[in-house]
This record gives sequence, C-alpha cells and structure tokens, in this order.
Amino acid sequence: VQVNNLDNNGIAIANSGSVVYNRTTTQMVKFDYTYWSSPVSGQFLLNFSPLSPANLFLQFNSTTNAWQYISSPGSTVMVPGKGYICRAPSSFSTVVPATYTASFIGVPNTGTITIPVVGGASQFNLFGNPYPSALSANAFLSDPGNSSTLSGTIYLWTHNTPISAAYQYTGSDYAVYNYMGGVGTGSAATNAGLNNSIPTGKIASGQGFFIKGLTSGTATFKNSMRVAGNNNQFFRMTLPAVSVLTTSEPERHRYWLDITNTQGAFKQALIGYVEGGTLGLDRLFDGEMVDAGNVIGLYTLSENTKLSIQGRPLPFDVLDIVPLGYKSTINSTYTISLYDFDGLFTEQNIYLEDKVLNVVQDLKMAPYTFTTGIGTFDNRFVLRYADTALGNHHSEFDENAVIIYKNTDNNFVISSGRFIMDTVKVFDVRGRLLLDRKGIDASQTTFTIGSANEVLLVQITNTDGITVTKKVVR
Repeated sequence: VQVNNLDNNGIAIANSGSVVYNRTTTQMVKFDYTYWSSPVSGQFLLNFSPLSPANLFLQFNSTTNAWQYISSPGSTVMVPGKGYICRAPSSFSTVVPATYTASFIGVPNTGTITIPVVGGASQFNLFGNPYPSALSANAFLSDPGNSSTLSGTIYLWTHNTPISAAYQYTGSDYAVYNYMGGVGTGSAATNAGLNNSIPTGKIASGQGFFIKGLTSGTATFKNSMRVAGNNNQFFRMTLPAVSVLTTSEPERHRYWLDITNTQGAFKQALIGYVEGGTLGLDRLFDGEMVDAGNVIGLYTLSENTKLSIQGRPLPFDVLDIVPLGYKSTINSTYTISLYDFDGLFTEQNIYLEDKVLNVVQDLKMAPYTFTTGIGTFDNRFVLRYADTALGNHHSEFDENAVIIYKNTDNNFVISSGRFIMDTVKVFDVRGRLLLDRKGIDASQTTFTIGSANEVLLVQITNTDGITVTKKVVR
C-alpha cells in the first residue's frame, strides 16, 4: 500500500522494476467470464490469460452501452483504471469447475490516475481498481472530483449461474454497493457454492466494476483511497456474507430482504434509514436495480425508480411505509425472508403487507411465501413497521410509537417518529431518578448513562402531555 505521493524533497515518487501479481478466481467453467483490471503498468491483455480465446476479450463502450470485442488482445496494453472481461481458458471443462490464477507482470501502479467518464442517459462505465492493494469504495465515491461525474453506486459482476441438467435458471447478476451498504446475488441455502458475498466497500486489486456516469468528464483514483488488507473479496470468489463496514460511516439502521424459490432464483434488496437521507433519490444512498436477466427481481420504489438499495431519512418514523415491487419471468412460488438487520431494527419489527390477499406478516417471526404469475408487480406489497392487522396505527402516542436503541457510540437514541418529545426521565429499577431532561422539542434525542448491565425505565412525555414508559438495558 502506497498512500503518500511525495518524498521528503517534494518530488513525486515513480515506481520502477516489475513485480508479479497473482489473482486466483474461484472455480469456474469454460464459458464463464470474469471482470478484470490491471494493478501494474505495461500489462498486455492476452498475457494474463493466454489460454482464453483471443477473440473473447471485451471492453465496454459507454457511449453505446454495449460490449466491444478487442481485435488484438496480444498487443493491447491494459489501461490503468479501466475494466475488461475475458472468458475462462479454453482448456477448462464445461462441466467440472476449476480455478484460474492470473499473473500480472509489470511496474506497480501508484499515484493519481484518471480515466474518462461518459455521462448522460444511464451511461455505464466499466472501471477497475488500478492499484496492487484494495481500494475504499467510499473514498472513491465521495471524492469531490468524482461526485459531479459519477453516481454513488457501484456494480460488481458475480456471474452466479446455477448449473443444472436442464439449465432452467440463471442467477447471473450484479452485486451492488453504496454508502448504505451492499446487496449480494447468491443464496447459500439454494445455490450452495456460488458467490453469496455481500460487498464490503473494499474493491480488491484486479477487480473490475461498473458505475453510471452522471456527466462526461474524468474519474480520479488516488493513493489516499487505498487501504491495507481488505483484499480478499474479489468477485468470482466465494466468501462468507459480510454486511458491516469498518470505516467511519454516517448513522445507519438497515435490513436486508431476500426473495427466493426452490429452484435457485434469488434477489436481494437493502432498506435503511440514514443520516442525511431523504425520501427522494440520494446519490450516495440509493442504488438502482440492474436487471441482468434474472428470473426474479425485488426492489423498492422511489420517484418511479426501482432500487436495490434505498436510504430513507432519520429520525425513524414507525408510521413510514415503503413500497416493495417484484417482477417474475415465470409462474412460480416465491418466499420473501429477512436476511439480516442492524441498528434500531434489532428491536423494531418489520412487517410485509400483501395488499392482494390482505395479509400482514411479521418477517422476524417467519418468511412470507406466495404464488405469482409472470409480470411486474409494483402495488402488491408494502413494508411497514406498524401491524395494521392488529390495529396498531399509532395515531396516538403509545409505547409502540417510540423506538429506543444504541448507536455506534454506545449512546441511547430515543426516536418518537412524528411525535415531539417534551421531557425524558430515566430511572433504575429501584426508582432512583438518573436523568431528567426538559424542553427537548424534537422527535429524537440521545443520552448516555454509565455502562452497568442493568434494566432502566425510560419515561417519555410528548408536547401534548402524554407519557409512555419503556424498558432498556444499559
């Protein structure tokens, strides 16, 4: 990892001398493609995979949003920061998977690297990590030089294709990542052995990825975006699912939903409430769904846009309702299940409402299974946090309208949704008053009381004089 561009004399550092950098794929068959980017300069395209068909190296034309064959990969030098794809070696079996180790030989890339961006009407650009170390996606996406030219979401090809005798289903798809987190493309339950990784926000060396261009200009990679370690999530690799980031993040509260059937169809969506989020489309928090020919699609909706990742505003409102859509290319029975959750959702229930069958399912209690025909269905499901079947509309201030949770700083956060708090009192179980806060005049407040493992009683009074009490453990 080289994070400093200057030496003590203020002279730019230039690397010299070649290295051999190896990157091993997971098992693949003859017709699989992998997305690559070179971590070294002077690398000829054909040389890192000489047994791949010479006529099946491709680059992406962002102007036409279409793939282009590279006519002479043997004499084409890989451009730092640019993504390429190639097919597996011709010697590979069409049935028995095998790994492949690509060797990149050249001078390690370092320093500031720029690459042209094509922007406009949903123009995708195929880039890649240009360094021989991992790259922070958050640093890349939030860089001021990139914020005006690039969208805030990256797409990573996983090529999850369950191999079956009939080749009935293809789970080919893109994993998606932005500041809210990541969504994966494979279910270990139905597609064992496939790439069920969730992007962690660290782009491995040699990894190619797609990103939309907002306007034409340049994208910039910098040494300051490089990170130590975190270099083992190369997409084509099968790794345990990871849903927690390790860098400094805005306050977030999230949950992931999976939709599956018994034949291996799969799609995942992420919904979260985040500091700085809105109900509209936010560059860093909302990620559009890319349909790569999946049997099933699952998405939330905002401004008529289908989202794989949606960030919504804080403070959290228990009365919020999130439209949930899906599309299916076959007649099938599907199951929607809760994959994971964090933040306030460790306490808050999550309900799926089927408006066609008039059913409300608590997803923390059990998944929801339904049958559907072919088509796109944007109005059948909504996500909610109040169980309408039980009449809990929370039109009145009660304990169900208040959420108390711990944030990343281990402080308690009280959120009362659309109700404005006036006072908060905290008692221990012996009735001793530990905190008395008046004149809050907000729907969210934070407090800290010691670290002992004991039960506390939190008494919240709103501006109408109504008081509710909730128990928490400090």
